[in-house]
Amino acid sequence: MSERSLMWAMYVALHGGDHRCTMQHMRRDGIRAKWPDDEFLNRIRRGCQVSDQMRFNEKEWEFISKCYADAGVNTIVLGLRNAIVYPSHPELAIKGAWSPAKLREELERLRGMGFEVVPKLNFSTTHDAWLKEYHLMVSTPEYYKVCADVIRDVCEMFGSPRLFHIGFDEEQIRNHHCEPIAIARQGELWWHDLQFFIDEVSRHGARTWMWVDHIAKESEHTKAYERLPKSVVLSPWYYQEVYDKDKTWQVKAMHELNARGFEMIPCGSNHYFTEDSMELLVSYCEEHFDRSLIPGYLCAPWVGIGPYFRNRNLKAAESVKRARMLAKS
Repeated sequence: MSERSLMWAMYVALHGGDHRCTMQHMRRDGIRAKWPDDEFLNRIRRGCQVSDQMRFNEKEWEFISKCYADAGVNTIVLGLRNAIVYPSHPELAIKGAWSPAKLREELERLRGMGFEVVPKLNFSTTHDAWLKEYHLMVSTPEYYKVCADVIRDVCEMFGSPRLFHIGFDEEQIRNHHCEPIAIARQGELWWHDLQFFIDEVSRHGARTWMWVDHIAKESEHTKAYERLPKSVVLSPWYYQEVYDKDKTWQVKAMHELNARGFEMIPCGSNHYFTEDSMELLVSYCEEHFDRSLIPGYLCAPWVGIGPYFRNRNLKAAESVKRARMLAKS
């Protein structure tokens, strides 16, 4: 089967971690995911927790990015957070953060390899430790100004990107149980701030891309699908083997999005050691959904870029390569 002209995207974290989670919390997730050993668990923990310095091996990235290109990946979703020195707010940068010139140099290299590069800044209060003290100012005038400034900076450095991923996942109080302070927008404030980010991204000629979590989970009592602009591209994520729309909210969300005419970029991952996650995801979507509403697929290994994680990153690339063969023309 030949493939359609699809986005085959890979998420890559340029930054250090964004969680304040304890070791106990990470061990719980490790047991659930059946991670194979304590060393891997410790590496994941160190990679996920907030850091004041870069955790990104550039030499390894040169190797991995070539492997991604060889596998047919044509888009890199680059998680930036505070790994960039933002001209308007250099105080956000961690040690070793890239200058705007260095970022532009890397963007030129990646585009020369055939990649579209999409910026990602996660503005969910569960994942915005990169905002440092501004994380404690959510929904205040100062917060809005800083967020607008960094969105503008990113769009200028990327040269007017087509898409801009704003994250916006997992913003519920229960996701803050291991943190010293819980901040989560809800109700009309959540909608107000989402519209703020959509407007700021649109102001610079980009289209908003976000995770589906809140829309799917809150839809029954907030009419979320009716309120969300169709201009927003949504990413439902699902990493398991069994697809049951009656029991699994992520699978149900995919059916709901498709039925309501939203464009979606489904996301798979081998993070939980479902090695054929992308193949399963693409097969299911190709069979059940209007393919004209699926502009592409995203794979998120959710591990760092370094020699220790080479195997997981290569397996993610292999999964995408196999999944491409399942996309019908």
